Amino acid sequence: MQLAVQSFLFTQKLTTVLGAIGFWILLTWFDASSTPVATPVVAAISSRSIRDGMLTAFQGYSLFAFLVFASGVLKLSALGWSISIERDWIVALCQSDSDMLTRNVHNILSLPCE
Repeated sequence: MQLAVQSFLFTQKLTTVLGAIGFWILLTWFDASSTPVATPVVAAISSRSIRDGMLTAFQGYSLFAFLVFASGVLKLSALGWSISIERDWIVALCQSDSDMLTRNVHNILSLPCE
Protein backbone atom coordinates (compact mmCIF):
# COMPACT_ATOMS: atom_id res chain seq x y z
CA MET A 1 0.00 0.00 0.00
CA GLN A 2 2.75 2.42 0.90
CA LEU A 3 4.46 2.08 -2.48
CA ALA A 4 1.18 2.69 -4.30
CA VAL A 5 0.44 5.81 -2.28
CA GLN A 6 3.96 7.15 -2.81
CA SER A 7 3.85 6.53 -6.55
CA PHE A 8 0.42 8.18 -6.87
CA LEU A 9 1.60 11.21 -4.89
CA PHE A 10 4.77 11.50 -6.99
CA THR A 11 2.72 11.30 -10.19
CA GLN A 12 0.34 13.97 -8.92
CA LYS A 13 3.14 16.34 -8.02
CA LEU A 14 4.99 15.75 -11.29
CA THR A 15 1.94 16.34 -13.50
CA THR A 16 0.98 19.42 -11.48
CA VAL A 17 4.43 20.96 -11.98
CA LEU A 18 4.50 20.03 -15.69
CA GLY A 19 1.02 21.49 -16.13
CA ALA A 20 1.95 24.75 -14.43
CA ILE A 21 5.10 25.12 -16.53
CA GLY A 22 3.23 24.19 -19.70
CA PHE A 23 0.46 26.72 -19.12
CA TRP A 24 3.03 29.39 -18.30
CA ILE A 25 4.76 28.65 -21.61
CA LEU A 26 1.45 28.78 -23.48
CA LEU A 27 0.40 32.06 -21.88
CA THR A 28 3.82 33.64 -22.38
CA TRP A 29 4.92 32.49 -25.84
CA PHE A 30 1.80 31.47 -27.75
CA ASP A 31 -0.79 33.71 -29.34
CA ALA A 32 -3.45 31.69 -31.14
CA SER A 33 -4.98 34.77 -32.76
CA SER A 34 -1.81 35.72 -34.64
CA THR A 35 -0.86 32.28 -35.97
CA PRO A 36 -2.74 30.42 -38.67
CA VAL A 37 -4.39 27.18 -37.61
CA ALA A 38 -3.03 25.11 -40.50
CA THR A 39 0.75 25.48 -40.28
CA PRO A 40 2.91 23.17 -42.35
CA VAL A 41 4.95 20.76 -40.26
CA VAL A 42 8.20 21.98 -41.82
CA ALA A 43 7.56 25.52 -40.65
CA ALA A 44 6.55 24.32 -37.21
CA ILE A 45 9.79 22.41 -36.74
CA SER A 46 12.03 25.18 -38.05
CA SER A 47 13.99 27.47 -35.77
CA ARG A 48 11.87 30.45 -36.78
CA SER A 49 9.90 30.26 -33.54
CA ILE A 50 13.08 30.38 -31.48
CA ARG A 51 14.24 33.55 -33.21
CA ASP A 52 10.84 35.23 -32.86
CA GLY A 53 10.41 34.19 -29.26
CA MET A 54 6.96 32.76 -30.05
CA LEU A 55 5.65 29.24 -30.48
CA THR A 56 4.24 28.22 -33.83
CA ALA A 57 0.68 26.95 -34.08
CA PHE A 58 1.85 23.34 -34.29
CA GLN A 59 4.03 23.70 -31.20
CA GLY A 60 1.35 25.53 -29.23
CA TYR A 61 -1.42 23.08 -30.00
CA SER A 62 0.92 20.14 -29.39
CA LEU A 63 1.78 21.57 -25.98
CA PHE A 64 -1.92 22.03 -25.27
CA ALA A 65 -2.61 18.39 -26.24
CA PHE A 66 0.17 17.30 -23.88
CA LEU A 67 -1.39 19.36 -21.08
CA VAL A 68 -4.77 17.73 -21.67
CA PHE A 69 -3.11 14.31 -21.48
CA ALA A 70 -1.22 15.31 -18.32
CA SER A 71 -4.45 16.45 -16.68
CA GLY A 72 -5.99 13.06 -17.42
CA VAL A 73 -3.00 11.35 -15.81
CA LEU A 74 -3.38 13.67 -12.82
CA LYS A 75 -7.05 12.75 -12.43
CA LEU A 76 -6.31 9.01 -12.66
CA SER A 77 -3.51 9.38 -10.14
CA ALA A 78 -5.79 11.20 -7.70
CA LEU A 79 -8.41 8.49 -8.11
CA GLY A 80 -5.84 5.75 -7.53
CA TRP A 81 -4.50 7.49 -4.44
CA SER A 82 -8.00 7.90 -3.05
CA ILE A 83 -8.87 4.25 -3.66
CA SER A 84 -5.64 3.00 -2.09
CA ILE A 85 -6.22 5.13 1.03
CA GLU A 86 -9.92 4.30 1.38
CA ARG A 87 -9.32 0.59 0.93
CA ASP A 88 -6.67 0.20 3.63
CA TRP A 89 -7.35 2.88 6.24
CA ILE A 90 -9.44 0.68 8.52
CA VAL A 91 -6.86 -2.15 8.39
CA ALA A 92 -4.11 0.27 9.39
CA LEU A 93 -6.27 1.71 12.14
CA CYS A 94 -6.99 -1.74 13.61
CA GLN A 95 -3.33 -2.79 13.26
CA SER A 96 -4.38 -5.99 11.42
CA ASP A 97 -6.27 -7.32 14.47
CA SER A 98 -9.19 -9.27 12.96
CA ASP A 99 -11.45 -9.05 16.05
CA MET A 100 -11.01 -5.30 16.29
CA LEU A 101 -11.49 -4.98 12.54
CA THR A 102 -14.79 -6.89 12.69
CA ARG A 103 -16.11 -4.75 15.56
CA ASN A 104 -15.12 -1.48 13.86
CA VAL A 105 -16.63 -2.46 10.51
CA HIS A 106 -19.84 -3.47 12.29
CA ASN A 107 -19.92 -0.13 14.15
CA ILE A 108 -19.22 1.86 11.01
CA LEU A 109 -21.90 0.05 9.03
CA SER A 110 -24.50 0.49 11.79
CA LEU A 111 -23.97 4.29 12.07
CA PRO A 112 -26.28 5.27 9.19
CA CYS A 113 -29.00 3.01 10.60
CA GLU A 114 -29.25 4.88 13.90
